Amino acid sequence: MTSERQAAEQAFQTAAQEHSTATVLFHAAIADRLGLGPTDIKSLDFIQRSGKLTAGELGKLTGLSSASVTALIDRLERKGFVKRSRDDSDRRKVILTPTATARHSIDPAFADARQMLTDMLAPYTVDEIRFLADFLRRSATAVHDFLQSPPVDSDQDRKRSKAPTAKAQAKTTDL
Repeated sequence: MTSERQAAEQAFQTAAQEHSTATVLFHAAIADRLGLGPTDIKSLDFIQRSGKLTAGELGKLTGLSSASVTALIDRLERKGFVKRSRDDSDRRKVILTPTATARHSIDPAFADARQMLTDMLAPYTVDEIRFLADFLRRSATAVHDFLQSPPVDSDQDRKRSKAPTAKAQAKTTDL
């Protein structure tokens, strides 16, 4: 690998980190304006883009436990952003659909960001925009795949898992 390639890749990595941080902060600020947490607003985004999701599907997409998904749905429902209903074919499934309140609240909150992106894309050709969109889709897929994979077992994780818990230590001390 050439040093020019290494320098370009390093510059890209740095820019990607800066972009990621700015994006997280942006979404946290939008969520805060709507009285939501960052996980709530991104979960609502999944629900809005799909049109409807089951609670189980939302759990898979977010990596949240069943109990956490239930609490999240409760918060979104209290705010009037989602409607919860039972699946007609399987009453155990909870179907989540976005409400008009969600669309009327979320869409305006992101209007400035959409305009900013439109302005940023102005100097690019259609082919360049397609290239950027392809990169972003592939990047999102890679991140989702990473989140679905089991955690890497590091030496520190193994040491922590072998360390006795406070309860186990107390039992040993009592003997």
